[in-house]
Amino acid sequence: MNKLEDLNLKNQLEENLKNSCGLRKYCLNHILEEYEEYEEIKNFFTDLFNGGCVSGMISDLIYYEDTIKFFDRNEELITDFLNQEADDLGVDGMFKLFNKDYQCYSIDEFKNWASWYIAETVAHEIANNNSRLQT
Repeated sequence: MNKLEDLNLKNQLEENLKNSCGLRKYCLNHILEEYEEYEEIKNFFTDLFNGGCVSGMISDLIYYEDTIKFFDRNEELITDFLNQEADDLGVDGMFKLFNKDYQCYSIDEFKNWASWYIAETVAHEIANNNSRLQT
């Protein structure tokens, strides 16, 4: 991807940001802020998909303190998002979605997982809707 294509892609994502709301807007905004250290935006998505949020790619969602605050501020949106995701995947509710891939020992772990899951899922949605971002 050349500089012009990358700029066009950034402009397209910024336009998507204007038309987004809730969790998608939050995640897209942070993706646009975080990718700037990369030469190409596609490389940011590749690293995020390979390492996940656990790698520290989204600076506002690194520490439990941050992910718990994010969850608590957006609890209703997050639970709606996760329940819809569970329905879409044929899983019986958000807790079964969580427990199918992760062993939980506390509510804070759940909040952390949920915050990361949403950021990564939104990033995948963005990439899936733009062929230039698919890795």
